[in-house]
Amino acid sequence: MRRRVIKTLMQRRPFRPFVISVSSGDEFEVRHPEAAYLARGFIAVVRRQHEGASEGTDMVWIDYRHIEHCQPLLSRDIPF
Repeated sequence: MRRRVIKTLMQRRPFRPFVISVSSGDEFEVRHPEAAYLARGFIAVVRRQHEGASEGTDMVWIDYRHIEHCQPLLSRDIPF
């Protein structure tokens, strides 16, 4: 997937959360535009730890070449 497609998703106002699906089958949620950083060859996404895991967050770096598609995150999945 091209960087400009992701950039368009990131710049939408109002922002709409989306999920990035990669070639390994993993999925990464982008729930807020400040939770991701677009670099030249990759996107960095901040992830919250799952319940029951140790505190804090981590970050994943995803090469654009491995992104298969992006789709909207359903509103029922977004905590308020």
